[in-house]
Amino acid sequence: MSWDGRFNPREGLFEGTARHYVRYRPGYPDVFFEDLNRRFGLDGTGRLLDLERRGFLALG
Repeated sequence: MSWDGRFNPREGLFEGTARHYVRYRPGYPDVFFEDLNRRFGLDGTGRLLDLERRGFLALG
C-alpha cells in the first residue's frame, strides 16, 4: 500500500486474514458441483468464480 493523501477506511481491512478464510470457510458439498456440471456442461477448461457465497456464480 502506498499513501496518496486520501483516507480509505477499507484499504487493508482484510489484510492478513486469507489463511483464516481458507482454513475455516466451509466447503461446498459434492452434489453442488455435480449439479453445476449437469446444468452448464462444464468440462474443466473454463473458470468458475464464487462471488462471496451469496448464491452468485460467474462462468467464464
